[in-house]
Amino acid sequence: MSFVSPAIKSAESRARTVWRRRLAWLSLLLALGCSEPGNEAVPQLAPSEARRDASARSLPSTATARLEPDVVVLLLGQSNMAGRAPLAPRDRQPIRCALLLDPKRRWERARHPLNRYASDPFLVDGSAHGLGPGGAFASALCQEVPGLRVGLVVNARSTSNIARWAKGQRLYENTLERAREIPAAMLWGVLWHQGEADAQNPHYYIDLLRLIRDLRRDLEKPDLRFIAGEVAGESAINDQLVMVADRLANFAIVSAEGLSTIDGVHFDREGQIGLGQRYARALLDLSLPLPPDGPPRAKLAP
Repeated sequence: MSFVSPAIKSAESRARTVWRRRLAWLSLLLALGCSEPGNEAVPQLAPSEARRDASARSLPSTATARLEPDVVVLLLGQSNMAGRAPLAPRDRQPIRCALLLDPKRRWERARHPLNRYASDPFLVDGSAHGLGPGGAFASALCQEVPGLRVGLVVNARSTSNIARWAKGQRLYENTLERAREIPAAMLWGVLWHQGEADAQNPHYYIDLLRLIRDLRRDLEKPDLRFIAGEVAGESAINDQLVMVADRLANFAIVSAEGLSTIDGVHFDREGQIGLGQRYARALLDLSLPLPPDGPPRAKLAP
């Protein structure tokens, strides 16, 4: 019986993961789509000569140019999705290849703070929110998929518990109103970070299951990808996310392990950047089929 060292096994596993991701990138760039459970395709890029030459493509710099994304992602949740990390001067620059939906349902070049157009914002010290994970998420996608235009619909509300996100409540209905005009084929997924306000809620996983199913039904996208981020520290909420993953397809969890915080609850600038990058990896990994020996989708490594 031959022995294969753990180091070799680990290297082979990493190589397989990289190869799977590269196949997903290539599928996006060639606009071929990628099959997954449920036979749903990855949102396809509109065919044009400019988009075939992805490396030469960039966002228009003029205010009058029409801006349209290739794919759209919803960013929902409470304070960490809204962003509490202080903005550095360089964070005020436009985020490469990212667009932000404004209150008039128009796309503009994305800049921090990304939650400034939230339908029910909670202002801290009378100012808009700071740095959240959305910018690093979009930047990571742009790096892995050159030429991709990512549309962000950010609708987070600090201090909100999950009951306020239930169907019929204002946060849910306002999010649905903003997202309904987006074609289902363009809607790539949902990034969710919420749970700090539900630390003592033993039925959180039931409420989250209901929210995801309602969104998929109302947006007419039954296989909508949904990625939930762990809250900082040891929390029963993180255990309940695994309970959701056991019951739902096209769902992934992003680990918060090792991410730095301001106060033990809110991620600082480095923590938000790391969180956004993990969201990007999770979304791309969730967009292609896994081989039988692939890692479980319920938990993605940092």
